[in-house]
Amino acid sequence: MKYIIESESFFIKKQEIEKIINFANFKKENIYIFDFEENEFDKFFDQYLSNSIFGEKKLVILNNCIFLQKKIINKNFIIKLEKFFNTNIDNYLILSTNKFNDKNDFIIKFIKERKLELISIKKPDKKELFNFLNKKLKDNNYYLSYNDLRKLLRYTKYDYDILNNELKKLFLIKEQKYLKNLNLIIYDYVGENIFKLYDALLEKDQQNIYKILLFLKGNNISPVLILEYLIKELQYILIIKNYYNLKIEDKTPLLELKLNNYRLKKMTENANNYSYFYINKILNKLIGIVISFKSNSNRINYQLFIAKMILISCHQ
Repeated sequence: MKYIIESESFFIKKQEIEKIINFANFKKENIYIFDFEENEFDKFFDQYLSNSIFGEKKLVILNNCIFLQKKIINKNFIIKLEKFFNTNIDNYLILSTNKFNDKNDFIIKFIKERKLELISIKKPDKKELFNFLNKKLKDNNYYLSYNDLRKLLRYTKYDYDILNNELKKLFLIKEQKYLKNLNLIIYDYVGENIFKLYDALLEKDQQNIYKILLFLKGNNISPVLILEYLIKELQYILIIKNYYNLKIEDKTPLLELKLNNYRLKKMTENANNYSYFYINKILNKLIGIVISFKSNSNRINYQLFIAKMILISCHQ
């Protein structure tokens, strides 16, 4: 089983991979993900192949294979490529964002010799996106007016990947009443404020913490939703901080995350500026607050939430 999966959409590639994995019934421990353009590819490659169990079915997924689009390929890179494909791996997927270069003789020969099957899927057009959105909302028992549906598509720039990311946010919100603030929830209006909030937490900026939380309160954003976002952001910082010591499967959440350059730069700066112990301490306190709020059947008191957040910044 040897495929090239071409699509500009991360989610489409992910869906195709899941179909193949489920169909062929690969075990999770026998699935290896490599970033082919990554400098440390050789180290990871040797590590994972040496740990494989003889006779067990393996699947290797090569991500970020931009070499497929190049007109000219470096000779050293060809050696690297041959090293991988001359192993005894029977099952692999090659992921590419754009169509391969059909004018590169090496690429054409490479595909023919390896008998690679091409799966090429375009992003949905506007009509398909509208139908997809309608179905997704219906499946999750959500209702949006026609105007809100159009607004959601406009804010997400009619982009399949951005739309999927924003739907994840919407489905975190359990109460329908929050949907009246759709324009504040989608396309990172909330996400950017929470991004600023974790900055303020790390910097012990109590005044800014209070200001941001008042804004989120004024827009009826649930404290639990805020905490869940905040926890996720801090977990990504820990992944960045310990990136080169992690196994590939532990890096996957970060590799899959679509970040703009500013956010990634800022997260990397925070990872460099603060100790693992310091970040982890804040993270554990936030997790504790989430647990206490979720176990309390009464309505969450926003003032208590703000007080707890200020308290965390005081006692770090």
